[in-house]
Amino acid sequence: MIGLEYIVKLYNGTYKKLAEKLEITPSTVTDWLSKRRPIPKAKLEALSKLFKL
Repeated sequence: MIGLEYIVKLYNGTYKKLAEKLEITPSTVTDWLSKRRPIPKAKLEALSKLFKL
């Protein structure tokens, strides 16, 4: 389990809700989780703020 997957589960969230909050598609989140695509720096910052990390 990668960090993003763990954090989403820890907060009882879903990938669809996460995608909506980040204004991206759910398939983009899936690409990040499968490491097909890296998470852009701007979205890493948004994730940090979203989960207060």
